[in-house]
Amino acid sequence: MSLIESEPMKHLIAAALLLLATAHPALAASFAVPVSPNGHYHMRGAINGVPVSFLVDTGATYVSMSAELARRASLSGGEAVQFQTAAGVRSGRIVQGVVVAAGPFQVPDTTVAINTGQTGDQVLLGQSFLRRFLIVMDGNQMILREKRPEVGATPPSRVPAPSDRAPRVPEFATTEARLAYLRWLGEMSERLEPKFPDWPSRREFVQTVWFEAIHAGLNPSLVLALIETSSDFRKLAVSDAGARGYLLVPPGWTRTIGEGDPGRLFHLQTNLRVGLAMFRHYLDQGNGHVNAALSLYLAQSRRLQPGSAPMRKAIEGVLAAQRRWTFDDPATASR
Repeated sequence: MSLIESEPMKHLIAAALLLLATAHPALAASFAVPVSPNGHYHMRGAINGVPVSFLVDTGATYVSMSAELARRASLSGGEAVQFQTAAGVRSGRIVQGVVVAAGPFQVPDTTVAINTGQTGDQVLLGQSFLRRFLIVMDGNQMILREKRPEVGATPPSRVPAPSDRAPRVPEFATTEARLAYLRWLGEMSERLEPKFPDWPSRREFVQTVWFEAIHAGLNPSLVLALIETSSDFRKLAVSDAGARGYLLVPPGWTRTIGEGDPGRLFHLQTNLRVGLAMFRHYLDQGNGHVNAALSLYLAQSRRLQPGSAPMRKAIEGVLAAQRRWTFDDPATASR
């Protein structure tokens, strides 16, 4: 069982992203939605301020709800339409300019379909809301990431400069989420003891990996795999291409999105912050395809030729390392 397949850890990652987005509005670009036992993705939110439960439906054109829910949300007027459903033709309305909130996101001008053939309190979260986001499937979670003008050929915007202090110890809404994080922290710390014999340094490293992975909307196991295969956890690593630090970040990226000082790439949090922003940019550019993002990343950090045998071997190495860094939560396994 992988890290994200653990129920406590799935909720932990989603809760942590929400925590970061709430505490730091500039970071509210990503949100992870864990898969439910029935294989669907559910989100809590609101329509016109009325709390609702969403079922994410990427195949639906609109956010769609029942007439009873529309009444409670004070959705009046709109254009009368006919919906073609599996049960036949149903009448309804299309209302524009509706405020829809899901997770940490709010879209003030969403088009909503009110379908008289739809029953119950569940709302379908369709493309009239989802089209504002890049959807990335990462194992058993769906990551919604705000689309930004810079996604594409333009480099990502400058990232906030981390301090020299270790990231703050996270706070969690539930005891279960906190305990799941502590179990993960303990397991990763034990695995990394040969690389970081000193406990305070090891704890700082693991906490920073977790914090920066969640900040970037990435699985911590992938981040650990990138570090292992890039530098073998060596802080002062330098590649043949001149890339530096744990993630072998090219110095030029500090001028693009960092503080402009390549020497800062030997600082743990700066290296991870800039390196993961770089990888996140390539992941967005590749529409969520991890292999494509790895190819772009490795071409920059190690000067590997895209499509070459060394590139394929390097990508396979990262993915194999990610499998090794997954976490089988004993609390979940015992249930």
